[in-house]
Order: sequence, then C-alpha cells, then structure tokens
Amino acid sequence: MNSIVLMLVLFLLFLNWWATGYGWRESLLIAVLTWNAILVAITEILGAFHLITYYFVSVSWLVVGLVSLLLVYRNLKLLFLSFQSAKSFVQRTSLGLEKWLIIGLILVIILIGLTGLLYEPNSYDSMQYHLSRIDHWIQNRDVAYFPTTTIRELVMSPGSEFVMLHIVLLSQSDRFAFIAQWVSMVGSVLVATLLARRLGAPPSGQTLAAVIAVSIPVGILEASSTLNDYYVSFWLMCFTWFALELLGGNLNFINRFGLGVSLGLAILAKSTAFIYATPFLIWLGIYIIFKHKRELVSIVMMTGLLVLAINAGQFIRNYSTFDNLLGSPAESSLYLNEIHTPAAIISNLVRNVLIGIDVNDPRTTFLVQFPEFQYQLSTAIRHELYAGNFLHLLLIVFCSFIYFLHMPMRVDLLKSFRRGYWLASISTFFLFSILLKWQPIHSRQQLPFFLSLAPFVAFVITERLKSPVLALLPIGLLFISLPWVLFNQMRPLIPIYDVKQLVNSLRGVRSSNVLDPTERYSVFSDKNIQLFHEIEPLREPLELAINHLAESSTCRDFGFLAGDGQIEYPVWKLLSNKFGDNFRFKHVLVANGSEVKQFSHLDFDPCTIISLQSSPPIQFAVGKSVYIQEYINSDAGDGSCCTVGLYNKEKP
Repeated sequence: MNSIVLMLVLFLLFLNWWATGYGWRESLLIAVLTWNAILVAITEILGAFHLITYYFVSVSWLVVGLVSLLLVYRNLKLLFLSFQSAKSFVQRTSLGLEKWLIIGLILVIILIGLTGLLYEPNSYDSMQYHLSRIDHWIQNRDVAYFPTTTIRELVMSPGSEFVMLHIVLLSQSDRFAFIAQWVSMVGSVLVATLLARRLGAPPSGQTLAAVIAVSIPVGILEASSTLNDYYVSFWLMCFTWFALELLGGNLNFINRFGLGVSLGLAILAKSTAFIYATPFLIWLGIYIIFKHKRELVSIVMMTGLLVLAINAGQFIRNYSTFDNLLGSPAESSLYLNEIHTPAAIISNLVRNVLIGIDVNDPRTTFLVQFPEFQYQLSTAIRHELYAGNFLHLLLIVFCSFIYFLHMPMRVDLLKSFRRGYWLASISTFFLFSILLKWQPIHSRQQLPFFLSLAPFVAFVITERLKSPVLALLPIGLLFISLPWVLFNQMRPLIPIYDVKQLVNSLRGVRSSNVLDPTERYSVFSDKNIQLFHEIEPLREPLELAINHLAESSTCRDFGFLAGDGQIEYPVWKLLSNKFGDNFRFKHVLVANGSEVKQFSHLDFDPCTIISLQSSPPIQFAVGKSVYIQEYINSDAGDGSCCTVGLYNKEKP
C-alpha cells in the first residue's frame, strides 16, 4: 500500500465527473477539488480520535476508492459517450504549431517533476516548519497543536502539509512530498487555459496562456519543492474560474459549491489567499446584487459555510491556543504594515516592482534588523525564494497598455467582463503592497498575481498581435525558461559546477580542482549533502552528534532545545535514519503561548536533550529535572556557528 492509491482515487473521481458531461479540463479541476475536500475531512476526523496512522489513513482512502469505483461502474455508459465525444473532437482538431508547443510544455513539466523526484526536500522553510510539523503530526497521531519554539509549525495554514502528510504516511518516505506543489503547477496551467477560454481566447490563445503560466521563473523553481505557494495559487486560480462562471450567469450548484470549496482550500493553504480573493469577491458581490439579488443570500451562506467547514479545525486550534481564530497576533503583526501613508504604500509598490532604492523602514519592511532582509536587488535569479519574474511583468505591463490603448468607447458585455478581470487581478498587487511589509521573498508570494494575468496576456496577444508574434513568443518563453528548469540553484538537473568548468575551459581559464563534495552539488550528491544544501555548516556537527547519541545511549525520548525559527527537520531525518520509528522527539522550554499544550504530553520525560543554541549553557533545568552537557560540537572553532550539544538528565 503506498501513495499511488491517492492518484487512483483522483483518477476515479475524474472519470465520475467526466461521465456527467463536463469537459476533461473541468472534470479534472472538480475532481481535484473533491479529492482535496475529502483529504481535509479524513485528516480532521481521524485526528480528532488520534488515529492518523498508516493503517487508518489507508483504510479511509480504500473506502473512498471503492465508492468511487462503484460510481464509475454505475456511469459506464455515460463515460463511454464522453470518451467517444473526446475521441471525435481530437480527430477533428488540427493543432499544427500548438501540437509542438504542447509537447514542449509537457517536457518542461516532466523535467520539473524529475527534479523533485531526484532530490531530497531541502527548501529552507521546509527545514524550519513545513516538513517538521508533519513529523510531529505522525508522531502524535493527530494535527492538534503541540509545544514548539517555532510557532509557525502551528499557526501557518496547513493545507499543503495535510496533502504531504498523506503522501509521506502512505509512501513511508518524504521523497514524494513535492508532488503537492508539482500537481498544483499542472493544475494551475490547466485552469489558466480555462480562464483564457472564458475571456474569449481561441485555442492558440489558450495554449499560449499555458506556456506563459508554466514559464514563470519562481513557479518553475518552486514546483519541485515542498513549499506551498503553488498550492495556494492553484486554489486561487480555481476560485477565480468558479467566480467567472458565476459572473457569466451560470449560477448552478456545482459552481457555487466549487466557489466555496476552492476559497476554503485556498485559505487553508496560505493566509495571503484573503488578499488575492478579496477583489474578485467584491466584483462578484456587486454583480449578484445588481443582477441576481434573490440569489445573494444563498450564495453568501453556501460559500461562508463551506469556507468555515474546511477551516473549522484550524480556527478552533488557533482560538483554543491563542484566543484568536487566525493564530498568534504577535506572529501576524510581524508581516502586516504598521503605517499606510501614501509614501509607505508607494515604497512597497516600487520595491515589489523591483526598482532598487534604499528604503528599509521597519514599519514597512519585514525583519529589517537582519541584513539579509534589507532591500537590495537580488542576484539569486535561480533561487526559489528570491527569483524574480521580470519578463512576465513586462508582458503584463505591455499587454495592459496595448489593450486599453485600442479599447473602443462603446464596450460590450464580454469586453466589460475582461476589463473587470484585469482590474480585479491588478488590484491584488496593490492590496498586497498596502497590507504586507516588504520581504525579499515576495516574488514567490506574488505567484498568484502572475498566474491570474497569464490568461489576460494570452488573450491580448492573440487578439491584437499577428501570427509571427503568436508563433515566436511561446517558443521563446519555453526556451528562456530552460535555465530555471535545468539549473535550479537548490536542485540542479545539470550540475552547475560542471557548467562553470566547461565555460572556463572554453574561455581558456584554468580552474582549480575542487575536492569539497558540496562544490559538486548535483543529483548524484550524498543525500545528506542535498538535505543540508542551504545549511551546510550544520551538517557535520549534527551528523556527529546523532552518531554519538546512537552509540552512547539507549534512550529513545529526545528533547529539542532551540530558538524560534531554528532548523528542525534535518534532526528528525537523522534520528529516523538511526532509530527508525522507535523514538520520540519534542520541544522543551517553550515560552511563546504554545506551552499551554504541554498537558497533552505529560508522559514525555526526555533522558537526552538535543540543543542547537549558539551559546549553550553547561546545564539547565526542565521542570524538576536537571540536564548536564555531555557532548558539544561546532562548525566554528569559537562555537559561534552551528553548535550542537547533547544534554543528559542528571541521575538522582
């Protein structure tokens, strides 16, 4: 039994929706929507009874799979008709250049998936909380809050991690955890084609929308990671599509249901969903008030109840721990702008557009006290946290100018519809800049903005520009995307070191032999070198400490002492490699609000505590027990960097 069952259930759900008469793209979208809603329900229900285990999760998906299979059997005749209709459509359609573009598109998607498959998950935020919170859930057999010094393990929206939880639990490996992001990329590309069609783009324009969406640099880099920006972007794209269907007058149950579920899943994925969804909600609300006033109450109630149902578990956990539905107010305040003057707003707008000016007001800049968070033009163009999307920004600006330059005075309903879509999409960028402090990683958080405007750009180009441009642009975008596909700084398919050596040899520059294996970082590197790629100085001290622990102790209850935001997942990984599932690992000396959950873990009495503090004490007390330093190792001679200490409980 492994994670393949998850894909089989999704495929069965797709067949069921396809049999009802929807197109294959719409059917796949609604199937993924249904699958994720079921996954959230399974997670919350099993978690309430402390039953999140391999056995119960497997049984749950088997039951869902059997029900789906019975429904497929029941709809075989309708499914056959849908298949015949699709086959006839394909035979009648002549794609020409589009065929080769689709092949190129698929090749890029496969290469990105291969990247995720060949590398250990090593995104920095995943090392801090994305993956470590999953290990806590599996250990505790629920998704309840637990004492932790890294508060983001609790309050950050868990939607993407719920999916990764099921993948990791059923596959018994983290190697496939990236699939949550990768499938979200594929889904976002498909929804981009639907949105382009809704805006009036022909098939060539829909293909162009897919190419624009898949070639966004930060999206390429993130799609093979275990972050969550593509996951939330996918649900926002789905939400936008259902909103446009309702705005087009199609107020059927599926579109209402899809609107509520996709919005709920987007909010469960990342809190920035509130920002990106608001302009479209306002647009939809105005439309319904003026065109379908009688439907207003039912749509609002259905959407609200579905959003609440999907997020109820997280809201309850937040309120019971922090007396706030949205989590820790102290954590939230770190990200929100403290002033909203015109100068502050313009400052954020300019910095988010990537013009280099020296503006580091602490009221509008996140963690400005640290040099790495101060504003500067990024040179990490192939890093998943910092890569910019400048070419796509230019396309958006250019197409917006072209569209409004040639817009007639009299605007028909469809053109007004496009104008509303453009305005809502552009508004998300302004709202984002007004509400959130600037961060150097904002490029990845703006992925929904770039994806939402890909269909608009494709429509404008197909309508206003002629065939040579239409042919060359998607080919050029696919070609230009290759550096991000092949030379991902975190997970390169082609070793960057070898490319540098080749370039130097062609230039006649002699390169010194590099013996350090971290310099030859590639798909063939040791798994621990891949895992610690962003935190290499910590690798050797931590490996030696865990080896020492395995050789010197029969203890299997380990405490963890670290500051907020300290790297945690590699500790889990190394402990698992040594002890399998036969250990417990929990935070100690917690003082950030989550310590109120200590009562749920009273049976935990660690005999050894692993410390990652930079200035570790000789001894300290945890409750009534005293722990004395037994081992210490550091990457720096003076202990200033990457220090790992082991503390044993003092014997009475």
